[in-house]
Amino acid sequence: MTDERDRAFCFQVPVFREVMVPSCRFLLLTPSASSAVFRRIILSGIQLAICARKNIIYFHGVMVSHVVACEASILRCHHSAFFKSAVYLWECGETLVLFGKFIDDHRTQIIRKTRQTALSIFKAKQLLGDSKMLDQTKCLIPERFKNHPLFNEIHCGMNLGFMARRGYYSRPDIQKQPALMADTGVNWTTLNLNICQETYYSRKVFLDFEFSSGEQELARMADLIHEQNIRILFKPCLTPLDSAWMGSVTFPDGRQIQEVENHYWDEWFDSYTKAICFCADFAEQHKIEAMMIGAELYGTERQSDRWRKLIQRVRERFSGPITYEFTPASRKAYSLDWFSDIDFLSYSYYPPATDRINQADFPTAPKTTRDEMVAYLQDRKQKIHEISQRFDGKPIAFTEAGVRSAHGCIGLPWDYATNTPYDGEEQAAYMDALFTTFSELPEWLGLYWWKWDETQNRPHYHNDPNGDCGFTIQGKPAEAVLRKWYGK
Repeated sequence: MTDERDRAFCFQVPVFREVMVPSCRFLLLTPSASSAVFRRIILSGIQLAICARKNIIYFHGVMVSHVVACEASILRCHHSAFFKSAVYLWECGETLVLFGKFIDDHRTQIIRKTRQTALSIFKAKQLLGDSKMLDQTKCLIPERFKNHPLFNEIHCGMNLGFMARRGYYSRPDIQKQPALMADTGVNWTTLNLNICQETYYSRKVFLDFEFSSGEQELARMADLIHEQNIRILFKPCLTPLDSAWMGSVTFPDGRQIQEVENHYWDEWFDSYTKAICFCADFAEQHKIEAMMIGAELYGTERQSDRWRKLIQRVRERFSGPITYEFTPASRKAYSLDWFSDIDFLSYSYYPPATDRINQADFPTAPKTTRDEMVAYLQDRKQKIHEISQRFDGKPIAFTEAGVRSAHGCIGLPWDYATNTPYDGEEQAAYMDALFTTFSELPEWLGLYWWKWDETQNRPHYHNDPNGDCGFTIQGKPAEAVLRKWYGK
């Protein structure tokens, strides 16, 4: 037993670590291949057992491998750096039990939630020396969501299915992707659904039989993702079929020059709201953890009252946290005062990691080290803190962030068009620099890498025999970086 002044002691068993704090007890159990199949512990009258080989938890002799993430008191926290594994927390009275990874299919509530869970998680993370987690004491989180997994783990996320056409999620190779994502360490992913309009100035939004996923294939993909214990941020993505950026959608206001009054905005928001309400119903039915009500709809973002009405309609249908994805241009151009009605901030953010590279010089750009990238990003870290404070301290996730595995692109990480040689090490260094820099912020939720899969035709990504020059990370050095940050 260690010095009592440290208020901590460890069992003489490799898989156990117990930490004592005033009025709370924490027991961390991590699966160990060398441990016995079952280890039984008596703790405050509760009998627990771990099947170390199968990662199954038993409570009073009953297997409990099913959890409702937003209702039960078993919450998935991000990994403890000390133990290098995913961590789960179970609160029962004043006893808190943290488990290593186990099956969680989000279906059956097994224990009543308690009021102090969220604070206790944070205490546990502090005591275990793992600060890479949202600090709930310094963020504005709706009371009803303080125990929600979204606010209790770092998001090592991915963007999945951008521009996925009908039938994409039914393909056998795509249905294998959730398992591959889980193996890489992904714990959150967007699930994209294209909702369409004919042109950027059209006022009718619809599901298209070519460009929009079918409801059954989307539901099956949601199930496959959940089976891998990955949580979903549902992302309906407006897709003008004239190939315009969704941010181009805008209309003139009210009365025109010849005294003709239009209702363009009312017509568009009425149609768009119906589409998002369909998505909210889908998300609720399939136990999706969180959803976006829109992404990068720059031209609409000054319509505060209309957005508030849409949010109210969504709340009537979906019980989880909701968000909206904005861009740096958005926060500079508009007040975005209606963000007070969403639960957390989603930022489409591709910060340059150097100022030494011009787009024309990508192929011959000087090498930038990971440490140089971290140093350059320090000013951006302060900017993210200021953005959170502007919106009353709401937590912020980078729901789009990434760079291609192509040399020089760290100068303009959003670049998708420049033909430049493969550079997987630069992509990996950029990912590591993002995590290193922004994980120090108490309001940072994590990031969703752009992107897991490539659905668009980009021939120049395949010109270099040394490797794929796109945003994906599979089989590249960046994959190892993600594994490191999630402790796989």
